[in-house]
Amino acid sequence: MPFLSYLISLILIGNQMSFSKADILLERHQEVIEKLIWCESRGKETAINKDDGKIGVDSINVLQFQYRTFRYYAEKYKIFSGLDEADWKNRWNDSYSQKLVAATMIENETNWKSHWKICSKNL
Repeated sequence: MPFLSYLISLILIGNQMSFSKADILLERHQEVIEKLIWCESRGKETAINKDDGKIGVDSINVLQFQYRTFRYYAEKYKIFSGLDEADWKNRWNDSYSQKLVAATMIENETNWKSHWKICSKNL
């Protein structure tokens, strides 16, 4: 685990998702997340899909989250809290944070595949 991801995992403790709960969640959905990552970005943390879907927004990092989607689900499930705009953007651009949001979506959202329409077809 890269050092930055390790630090972020430690920050999750408190009124947010605990490290052990995050660990369990990531482990439970690891196979699906790894397949999504391979399809979406080939594992490249620097992957950017400019103007994804021709709607004027970028999708970034290993799971190709758009900012609005990432933040919506992170707030909905209280994965992170008390962040300013710069911190939100940093979390959006962090692969560990993207994996954690994705695992939470898979765990709780019946329509989670709609966020990865093409890549989820092969699961």
